[in-house]
Amino acid sequence: MFLRRALFQVHLWSGISVGFYIVLVCVTGAALVFRIDMQRATFPHLFTPSPGKPADAATILDRVREAFPDDRISGIDAPTTGRPTFLAYVVRGRSFLTILLDPVTGRVLGELPDRSIVRTVQDLHFDLLGGRTGRTINGIGACVLLALGVTGAVIWWPGRSSWRGGFRVNVRRGWKRVNWELHSAIGIWTLALIAMWAVTGI
Repeated sequence: MFLRRALFQVHLWSGISVGFYIVLVCVTGAALVFRIDMQRATFPHLFTPSPGKPADAATILDRVREAFPDDRISGIDAPTTGRPTFLAYVVRGRSFLTILLDPVTGRVLGELPDRSIVRTVQDLHFDLLGGRTGRTINGIGACVLLALGVTGAVIWWPGRSSWRGGFRVNVRRGWKRVNWELHSAIGIWTLALIAMWAVTGI
């Protein structure tokens, strides 16, 4: 009982302290699922290919080399259903350029700017707008999320004789008890997902 009470306090205060942080990371992560759609809406000229037969990868590579003869090409991504143009990554000194090319002509359509709403959401999600320090804090936050999951599972455990009941909610009880059971049931049903988020975040 002492261990359960101690873990309850850890669970409670960890949840309170990182609640806003978890919401922020979840909302920005959900937004980034639609990153290409947002980029296409913001920069339509970079995602509009010419009609015709697509060029081969060697031609696209030659076009990038011609356009950036003094820079290093670190990679090229072929078009996808969400992004109908080629994507090239060019290293210029300490700068990293993201270039879009027409898949038919190989013409450079332009560069994704460093400053945009999509890039801001991305930096907020990965680095909390704080560079390497923000990414380290993100890792610590993921550790706290993992601790929330582990301590929550220990607190949830109702015993060997009634563990099945911990997966259900009895709505005929008072609202405080329903709230407690709802929190516990949602937590245990989503524990594997929460742990996956935390470990990959770390």
